Amino acid sequence: MKKITTITLLSFLTCVSIAQTASDYYLPLCVNNETVLYTPAGLPPAGWAERITRHTFIQTDSIGGELYYLEKGTEYSTGSSSFPPHTFKLVWLKQDVNGEILFGAYSEEYPILDSAIILPTPAIWFSNNFLTAGYSLTQSNGVYNNTDTVISTSATFGGFNNCIQIRSIRDSAGLIQVVQDAYYAFGIGLVGGERTFPTTEIHTDNLVSSFVTGCDPIVDTLQTAVVDTCFGQYFEYYIKDILDDTINNILTVTWVFQDGPLMNQFTESYNYQIAGNNVIGITINCSFNITSTTFYKTVFIGSTSTGLTEQPNLIGNLYIYPNPASYQITVETPAELVNARLNIYNQIGEVVYTDVLNGKKVTLSTEYLKSGIYFVYISDGQHIYTQKLILE
Repeated sequence: MKKITTITLLSFLTCVSIAQTASDYYLPLCVNNETVLYTPAGLPPAGWAERITRHTFIQTDSIGGELYYLEKGTEYSTGSSSFPPHTFKLVWLKQDVNGEILFGAYSEEYPILDSAIILPTPAIWFSNNFLTAGYSLTQSNGVYNNTDTVISTSATFGGFNNCIQIRSIRDSAGLIQVVQDAYYAFGIGLVGGERTFPTTEIHTDNLVSSFVTGCDPIVDTLQTAVVDTCFGQYFEYYIKDILDDTINNILTVTWVFQDGPLMNQFTESYNYQIAGNNVIGITINCSFNITSTTFYKTVFIGSTSTGLTEQPNLIGNLYIYPNPASYQITVETPAELVNARLNIYNQIGEVVYTDVLNGKKVTLSTEYLKSGIYFVYISDGQHIYTQKLILE
């Protein structure tokens, strides 16, 4: 029997059943780590608008001499019911020696510690007790009570298995305002949610992408693209549709700037030398008021990525099991997948297996591979699927 190799790496679209602390199921605390979720428009009687939701660690700050990471939650309109970008979460988090996630400050509006409410004593944000089904935690901010109850520690959501399902019920003066389930995957954090009350806000959030690193250093800063346009006073931005041409070493991304209800998109290409974490930038020149501002994002380049970058064109109904595995894995691909290349990489980026898939179920022998962590990469030129594979 192979033996599991324990190693600190990023996780792909998978969950594993072995976890020691709450931090294993929360977005790793590193600047630029983020998860992006998509919410389709709600059908009657629900009236929830179509949107993208980002959870990102944007900076670090010191509170009482300790390092905290500021997590920002932002919603963007993507449909016909447009609304300006909305920041709904600004919370300063840290991980304690027991692996619990604590918060020491929060802000209602600005990502500036001077304007935040600093707690006298750090409070629980994501508890080790969330690893136990049936556990319940109630906390109050003086306006409403929020009760988190662990419904399951082996829930399935989307393509994720063995996830923690936490039901949050918010009430004010005994009246229930919100009921929502959140799903957390090993090594990634939040991968989906379902709001079931009130009826006007019923919706499901699905993971679009995640950028998750083990705080790896930046490899390089690529050349900056330049765009001539002007925005209003307030806007948010993100990137999507990442395409990596590994033959010519060209990375193509689409920058999205949302100025109120309006959305501006710019598709830019970057030449790179080295795979790994890289910084890309775009400079916005506004001739109207003679200003120039450069914006940056961190991306991982390379098919042996230790994190899934913002890639919306994931292949649906594609399954790799069992995971962890011992002697073989089965890959089930959708019928529309034609001439897709499957590569399995080891931890240093070497291809240890390759095949062509055509909408079928195939069983691959892994008995000759050593125990450890591998990365499965499947692409047909239009879609990309990346998953971490653990061999015992």
